Amino acid sequence: MNNKSKIKIGFLSTYTPRQCGIATYTKSLVEIISQLYLKDPVSVLAVSNEKGIYKYPKEVLFEIDQFNPVSYIKAAEYVNESPIEVVNIQHEYGIFGGEDGNYIIKFLQCVNKPVITTLHSVLKIHSPHRQELTQKILDLSDKVVVMTESAKKVLIDTFKIVPNKIVVIRHGVPNVRYDDKGKAKKKLKLVGKKVFCTFGLINRGKGIEYAIEAMREIAKKHPDSIYLIIGATHPNVKRMEGENYRRMLENLVRKYGLDKNVYFINKFLDYSQLVDYLVATDIYLSPQQDFNQSFSGAISYAMGCGCAIISSPTAYALEVLANNRGIIIKPEPKIISKEVKKLFENGALGKIQLRCYNYARAMIWPEVGLKKLGLMERQIYLQNEKWRQRLPKFTEAPENDHLIDMTTKIGIVQHAVKSKPDFRFGYSLDDQARALIACLKQIKLFGKNARIEELTNYYLDYLKIAIDETGIIHNFINSKGKIIDQYASADSVSRAFWSLAYLVSSKSVSRANRNKAKKLIAVYEARIFNTYLRPIAFNLIGYSFLGDKNSAKRLADNLVERFLDNTENNWRWFEEEMTWGNGIIPYALVRAYRLTKEKRYLDIAIESTNFLEKVTRKKNVPVPVGQEEWYRKDHTKALYDQQPIEAADMVLLFNELYYATDEEKYRQKALEWMGWFFGNNINETIMYDNITHGILDGLGRTGPNLNQGAESIAIYLLAYLSFSGDDRVL
Repeated sequence: MNNKSKIKIGFLSTYTPRQCGIATYTKSLVEIISQLYLKDPVSVLAVSNEKGIYKYPKEVLFEIDQFNPVSYIKAAEYVNESPIEVVNIQHEYGIFGGEDGNYIIKFLQCVNKPVITTLHSVLKIHSPHRQELTQKILDLSDKVVVMTESAKKVLIDTFKIVPNKIVVIRHGVPNVRYDDKGKAKKKLKLVGKKVFCTFGLINRGKGIEYAIEAMREIAKKHPDSIYLIIGATHPNVKRMEGENYRRMLENLVRKYGLDKNVYFINKFLDYSQLVDYLVATDIYLSPQQDFNQSFSGAISYAMGCGCAIISSPTAYALEVLANNRGIIIKPEPKIISKEVKKLFENGALGKIQLRCYNYARAMIWPEVGLKKLGLMERQIYLQNEKWRQRLPKFTEAPENDHLIDMTTKIGIVQHAVKSKPDFRFGYSLDDQARALIACLKQIKLFGKNARIEELTNYYLDYLKIAIDETGIIHNFINSKGKIIDQYASADSVSRAFWSLAYLVSSKSVSRANRNKAKKLIAVYEARIFNTYLRPIAFNLIGYSFLGDKNSAKRLADNLVERFLDNTENNWRWFEEEMTWGNGIIPYALVRAYRLTKEKRYLDIAIESTNFLEKVTRKKNVPVPVGQEEWYRKDHTKALYDQQPIEAADMVLLFNELYYATDEEKYRQKALEWMGWFFGNNINETIMYDNITHGILDGLGRTGPNLNQGAESIAIYLLAYLSFSGDDRVL
């Protein structure tokens, strides 16, 4: 191939010469991708159960100590500092250290490159610990590969995951000729024999004793039958009980007088040897005891080598052997021998072998390798480029259709059912304040617009009717215009103060509206509180628009003091947890710096922003603090549910830093966070609705919240408009 891919791939897996089915799988995948499709060699991070004893080939650049959790962190650090662009983890619970193999989480949490995880075990029933562990693996992986459609369905039914995060790529199989059976039998001195086979690491779950018992009847009618039991005893079985199971099988052979019909090949064969035996095999026996087995490399290889297969009704066999490609049986000796008799006596053997072989042609290693490579290339492309192509042109006014559709003469309706206003929950003060700023800024940047000016009047009027006859400010009003709460929260009062300050400072509004706002702002300012973090930030932003340096400095000093009081070691934040609207706090300090020119405000803003940016990134993708549990110091950050306000506030923050410092890196950060709305998120979900021009209300494990409420569209518009022009301080 002349135009080989330049992608740099890392595989994390067990690897040959370690005797493990997944090691063999990965070696085959690495070889075919390297030989056919890649310009540069792959890198392998090999998981070793006894570090230092394996003589790994040159592609193994890092050895992970399976039972040392620190080793997984060091592996992630190695990847982060290497040219590797994407990592493919081969996952099976038993190949990693910790309970249920939970040490792999340490790698996933620390690595900053895209990760595609191939699951070699997909189960319906889990212990509570394994359920939680598997959910974390799914959350932290950028894509998940399974080998059957049924396994994909199990994941969707059992866990919280968006379906498009799961990709089905079949297990790879040898690329052999169908008519090579005769040659293989001659090579192995099996000419004239009816060859049966079971291979893999030997353990009780394979049900080999049932196949041996079936051979009693088979050998009576077909004395030329040979049953090959290929493979070493599974290391875990050997460690627990030695060779007891194999000895039992050997005794069974002697008991039934099958010494000339059943042969043990007591070693782990290399790939070429194994393929020779499978090509020579007529019937592959798989009387598996665990019917939940989601994948089987053994059955896959047997199909690829043109064997007829008799198998237990495992999840994998039921899918790949459907449509008469194989024989599904209850794993009992009499049933096995009965089905073998049918194959030999009615001429069905050749037909079923050919059906198996033809089906598996789409599974040959070159095909599987190409699909895996394509997936990895797409993942890098999606994360690096595609979302950028969807970004709007910020030199043009934004689309306001959804804002208009959500607004009545009372104001913007708080919630929506999909894109339609949900009047059951009425209106909120917060939403009117956000929408008011969005409309005012549009008028400032793009000129007068009769419809936008009309909306501005509605939102401003709401701030007036939210004040009752006793002077108490309220947040919620129902669809009939009646106040339905006792009083507004400190957050909502302060956000309204911010919006009124913005209006008062604006030169593009009518004199009537400015006068109205001046009267209202006196009421709101009298009722603001500076006890909680976010109201302080909102109030500070308001004072920055009013040009009130003394008030701004007083509040900025408060934020600085909180930052210094709570900062220690690796925690550089204003309080001991990150909850909602995090970006708006350093944004307020940048506004204070621009008003007062006191550099310590900018220094603290940048330091806290750097920490916030570090916390809310995963593999260079924006990952806001999720609302499920938020993020407490010394705890794990919640990945879901991500809210549009978090992304929008980060856009405001980075654009404000850009305007304050003239450093292009901040503009680029703002674009990346704006990209969250257009697919630059861990689910690669587009949150912007091109039809309604609304914003989906949140990003969860199983997909987005399809409702398009007031907060989402208002803060999106604020983020959009922050690219279009600088809100300079007075």
